[in-house]
Amino acid sequence: MRVNQGMRTLIIPILLICLCPAPVLGLAGKLAGPELGHRGGISQAQEKSVHRILEYMREELTFIEGNFINEFSYQRFGGTSAGVAAFIGKLKSAGLWELEIQFQDFGEQKSAFSLNQSRSGVLQLSINSARDDFLLKDFAPHLTKIVIPEGSLEAPAATDPKSSGVEETADPEPAPE
Repeated sequence: MRVNQGMRTLIIPILLICLCPAPVLGLAGKLAGPELGHRGGISQAQEKSVHRILEYMREELTFIEGNFINEFSYQRFGGTSAGVAAFIGKLKSAGLWELEIQFQDFGEQKSAFSLNQSRSGVLQLSINSARDDFLLKDFAPHLTKIVIPEGSLEAPAATDPKSSGVEETADPEPAPE
């Protein structure tokens, strides 16, 4: 069987992608400590804010692990609910990132939260909802407030099945014994 030149050109890159580890195709590795990226061209005050947040991450939170590949990073931290809530407050007050906060059952007690970041400027915080010492009220100041209009929680009025177009059905006959 003979493979034409066009097919060879297609097969070689596919083999390289499949057989080469990620670091060969881009930058990848483990993080030695907390990292936090931000867009360029920020003011000195914002730069100081980033340094204060990184200092807080190193001193008040417990860095468990972290990895990166190209512009994406994943980090896992331990800490208290008060520490995590304070961290969220610091990120919000810096105003450099869009925060997405979610709750997830990590299935263990060691992790407080994970932090995912990409070049897009979005920080995704997944808070470990399985932690015995974490309560939703601890994070309430940082969550979106849901406003429920008055009267919307009232039970609907009972309707007459004949006027609603629903046909009544007879009760089924009892099963023979």
